[in-house]
Amino acid sequence: MEPEQVYSSGRAVMDYADSASAVAGRYLGSLGDASATVGHPTVSGALDRYAWTWQPLVTGVAADIDALGHNTSASAVVVTDSDHTGAATLAPLLHRDPNAVS
Repeated sequence: MEPEQVYSSGRAVMDYADSASAVAGRYLGSLGDASATVGHPTVSGALDRYAWTWQPLVTGVAADIDALGHNTSASAVVVTDSDHTGAATLAPLLHRDPNAVS
């Protein structure tokens, strides 16, 4: 694994969260506009309920994208830290005299 590439990929995924949030806003805004302009209370109410039903899922996509990118970047940091810890732990063992009595 190349931590730098994984970290950069995670950051790139996080960049899509803003776009997903904007799309969600436009979608929900369009439903709100349609509800306001339809001119029929039953249809308007149905559009409002539809928007209310889907709003958590639609807005949650952006949060999920952001979390995916964050977790991907964080995994690169964990691997790098583990590599450093492992190297520090093994270094004394690799440099000792194999004939020394312990």
